[in-house]
Amino acid sequence: MNFTSNIYVIDDDEIHQFTMKKLLSMLGLSNHVTKFRNGEEAITFLKTQTENKKYLPDIIYLDINMPIMNGFEFLEEFSKLKSRLAKQVKIYMVSSSVDDVDIKKAIENKEIVSYLTKPIDLNELKSTIIDTKIA
Repeated sequence: MNFTSNIYVIDDDEIHQFTMKKLLSMLGLSNHVTKFRNGEEAITFLKTQTENKKYLPDIIYLDINMPIMNGFEFLEEFSKLKSRLAKQVKIYMVSSSVDDVDIKKAIENKEIVSYLTKPIDLNELKSTIIDTKIA
């Protein structure tokens, strides 16, 4: 199963970044994974690529707890920017947080497709790509 997609992994945990990239590559589900250590790095990059479909993500896997700009702060900035993006982006919140407040806040956010718990399940990861219907 081969998909052509751009994926952003926004997470300060290098092990999680490595694991996500490896899993996506192993499954043949993405040809390009871009990693960011925090939300600010990702927003800054997105602002420079608003019209460039080649570098815009199809999917973002977003952590909650990060330095500089956390996942919820990223979502606030993303909501201001998304109308200028040349394509639609699906965002999945991926976190090790089991805090009911975090989960509820993520689920209620209109930018979030789903809340996934780390470590992410292989089948769950696969379904997020397939559900995006990227050909």
